[in-house]
Amino acid sequence: MTHGRGKGALRGAAVLLVALLLALLVPSAAQAHSELQRSDPLDGAVVPVGRTTLTLWFGESVAAASSSFVLRTQDGSLVPTTVSGQGATTVIEIETAPLERNTYQLDWRVFSLDDGHTTSGTLLFGAGLRPAPPTSRGPQIPPTALVLVRWVDLTALLAAIGALTVGDRVLRTLGDRVRRRARTIALLAVLAAWYAGVLTSLVRTFDATLGLGLWWNQTWLVLTETPAGRFWLARQVALTVAVVAVVVWRRRLSRPRRSAVVALLALTVVAGCEAWAGHAATLASGATLVGVAAVAHLWAAGVWAGGLGVLAWCLVPALRHAPGERGRLLGPVWRAYSPLAAVSTVVLLATGLVEAGHHLPDLGAVTTTVYGAGIAAKTVLMVVAFGLAGINTAVVHPGLAARVGGRLPYAAVRRLGLGSPRRFAWTVTAEAALLGLAVALAAVVTSTATSREDLDARRPTTVHVERADGLFVTFEEVPGGPGTGRLIVRLRAIVRPDPAPVTAVDVDLSGPTGHVLVPLALTGPDRYEGTVAEPGAGTWTATVHMHRTNASDTVTSSSWTVEPRAAAHGGPFEVVSSALAALLLALLALTLLVLRRRSRPTAAAAAAAALDRTPVTLPEPAPREESLL
Repeated sequence: MTHGRGKGALRGAAVLLVALLLALLVPSAAQAHSELQRSDPLDGAVVPVGRTTLTLWFGESVAAASSSFVLRTQDGSLVPTTVSGQGATTVIEIETAPLERNTYQLDWRVFSLDDGHTTSGTLLFGAGLRPAPPTSRGPQIPPTALVLVRWVDLTALLAAIGALTVGDRVLRTLGDRVRRRARTIALLAVLAAWYAGVLTSLVRTFDATLGLGLWWNQTWLVLTETPAGRFWLARQVALTVAVVAVVVWRRRLSRPRRSAVVALLALTVVAGCEAWAGHAATLASGATLVGVAAVAHLWAAGVWAGGLGVLAWCLVPALRHAPGERGRLLGPVWRAYSPLAAVSTVVLLATGLVEAGHHLPDLGAVTTTVYGAGIAAKTVLMVVAFGLAGINTAVVHPGLAARVGGRLPYAAVRRLGLGSPRRFAWTVTAEAALLGLAVALAAVVTSTATSREDLDARRPTTVHVERADGLFVTFEEVPGGPGTGRLIVRLRAIVRPDPAPVTAVDVDLSGPTGHVLVPLALTGPDRYEGTVAEPGAGTWTATVHMHRTNASDTVTSSSWTVEPRAAAHGGPFEVVSSALAALLLALLALTLLVLRRRSRPTAAAAAAAALDRTPVTLPEPAPREESLL
């Protein structure tokens, strides 16, 4: 009866996970980080002595309670401020005592209620004097605490995938004790990922100026009211299912792998939540493709890096207890692991190319953004790790080593002594260390905005100012997220009180692709906003209609030219990287097909396979060493 209930529970969990996975495949609206669209005063501007109000406009709704705004003088002295705005808002007004003649720096950090990300920056201005050159808005380094938690999270996910896919399959010849150790690693890894997910939610909303209750309320608001937060909750639910499935799997070594399949399905849902709550959701086009590539990328990294870590963790104690069995232990295990590692390496490279092509506008972003530099450094580490993996593969495949032994670069490697069996443990350790560093860099790049997001946020805009019928009218078109633009109209009456107050504002936008009438919504005092599709290249004209009380409409017109954007989606870099990825996957599929057709077992191969499947009896470890496991 208990076994039947267990099968029913696993079947129910599998149905739940399949439903979550299908939900992830439904395209979601593109999201963007809350970038500063405009400020008063501008960066590097001069304001009159005695100024008491600073205003910041953001492209997405931000949580004022979870945001911080610190005003300092040039010598670092703090200036007391009061921030207005509650709940979700796009406009932040900062009240201060009358400013004395000095240079001031405003450090701001806001939390987006649209995508759950944090954005920060600096505003430099002078009161009564011109400040030093405006502060450079260079690459924003993500908070150290967030990167550390993210690194633990990714490491745990990769270890769980490696233990579930590689550990039990490859280590089956070493007996139940080693297999149980691999399953223990899987359990500890999914638990660590679950706790890291909780910490990530708390770290993202942390602000030293918030009280504990407000911090917790803000975290709950983000998790329940934002798309990224809901994906994160689904991720935690899937990890909970994975924990239960791995517990069942660890206890039943001789039972079928149903629980392992459920755990793997749960980790696939986790990877999907990671993708659609992260960078894939910021794309205006190709989000589904990049999301699937991100899932496959995490899986391939788990099989290669996570599997390597699990094998090292399980084999080192086994080799210590049975030093005379080194060859018999390593040969079958690494011969079973190396094909999986080779396939996952190609998939990792191909999916990485797809993601890089969509998130990097061009190669120049490698040196100008944190995301691009992190991707470049990660690629270098993985290339070196791949070279070490090739050396290790040649050591455990003597036939392959004999065929390439007289060729470069393997011949030069052998002369350095790296390809000898005595250095095998050293090269495996070096490969694992490089992959660990690559995971740390992945934690950095997944915690910061992509290069394309950074470029879109920095797109220059032009402010158009007109004077008509007793009004100063300011019109501006700014980036509003992937594939969208925001129309902003600000009004100021020359005569107060205004004899004919404005009741509504519309913008007739016309350009190369036609025209559209956009009604604007009142978002602040004398401020109106609306959203349109991002204007393409060409000349555009915005006719602003201001409907007024007891007076005819006031109409102004502004024109500007949008230059062709080299960083648009479908650019040369994206096309080339996607083509290379498709070529790599095609070559991999062709290679696997050819190898499958050529794999005709001979008598010698059958004997070798039987030897690889023969369990190795390991001596029982001493009680002291058992306690360390």
